[in-house]
Order: sequence, then C-alpha cells, then structure tokens
Amino acid sequence: AYQSGFLISPNGHVLTVWSHVLDTDFITVTLDDGRKFQGGLMGADPRFEIAMLKIPADDLPHFNLDTAVELGAGDRGGGLGEAG
Repeated sequence: AYQSGFLISPNGHVLTVWSHVLDTDFITVTLDDGRKFQGGLMGADPRFEIAMLKIPADDLPHFNLDTAVELGAGDRGGGLGEAG
C-alpha cells in the first residue's frame, strides 16, 4: 500500500495522512529522487487524520512556511484537502 506526504523540515520530518498503511513496524519512505529510507512514526492524531514520520536524512528540500507568499483579497491560491 502507498500514500503520499511531504517533507516539512530539512532533517527528515514528513507530514502525511494517518491511515492503516502506517500501522506496521516497517515504513519505507521513497523520495522523489528515488532514495529510500526506513521511516519511523513520531506521532499521529487519528481524529485529524494526520501523522508525522521521521527519516534519517539531512539537508533535504522541504516545504517551508517561512518562504510562503502572502495573498491579498482577490488573489488566486490553491490548496489540498478532502471534501467531506
């Protein structure tokens, strides 16, 4: 089984959705450049369907809110989510 996530720190923190896929002793994280790491589940909140993984890597490109662009009224934006 597979699912997606994204790096949120340069030192291997991965934010993903909590699901049965993570209910295992062995989590393999594959980066977009093909590198594979053994991931560890740091924490999860099934109520919000969110989980944090950690992989043993440093200096990774990551999603950084510090570099986010501010939008004003009427500006176009995008987002990810689940309709429910």
